[in-house]
Amino acid sequence: MKKLLYGIFILMAALLVVGCCKSVDKAKDIAKTAKNATQVATRLTKDIGELQSEDGHFDLTQARLQKFFKNYPIFVSVIESKSEKVDNMEEGYNKDMMSIESFVKLDEDFRKAGIDNPAEFYLTIVEVSGAYSYVASKEFMENAQGQMDEAITAMKAQLQNPDLPAEQKAAIKDAIAEMNSTNTEEAQGDLPEGLTQVEIDLVKANFDKISEILGMDPEEAEEEGEVS
Repeated sequence: MKKLLYGIFILMAALLVVGCCKSVDKAKDIAKTAKNATQVATRLTKDIGELQSEDGHFDLTQARLQKFFKNYPIFVSVIESKSEKVDNMEEGYNKDMMSIESFVKLDEDFRKAGIDNPAEFYLTIVEVSGAYSYVASKEFMENAQGQMDEAITAMKAQLQNPDLPAEQKAAIKDAIAEMNSTNTEEAQGDLPEGLTQVEIDLVKANFDKISEILGMDPEEAEEEGEVS
């Protein structure tokens, strides 16, 4: 992960040098900003590592979920403020530099705004998003399965009709077999990577509150089976 982050920032700096730099001063600005970005990324990587177990797992708990409820609106406010500043600038060198500098100051800005551990927040939002999408998808599939079961019952009733042509009976039996197979595959679906059943159950128990915080309609989320 550390190498990937370093690579991203080096690439960003290189692209800016090639596309924007027409003076030594600009090159120096980019070098300084890239260095600061690397330092921030190094610190973030260290903080994340300290929050994860040896196998890379981050435990999603009720306490961390409560902090997420408190911090998510702060996160949105800070991000929107920075995005607005960048969007209002004209395209070019200054806007590119502003984008990178905004990233560099994110950690500081989050802490000033009240998010005392940005790394913990990042890990929490990743797990909450993954578990929320999974729960919404499961709810959608369970509802769909109920409708499918009703359809299978109706088709089985049709098979009892002695006047039904053999060809039509065969087609109905194939359809029933296919629907049963689909139900079995969905029932055996794996948990999202990095999440435990305990964490899935935690998000499920807090589903409505998470929907409220994310600005999602719980019913729409379940109907779509995903987080938009």
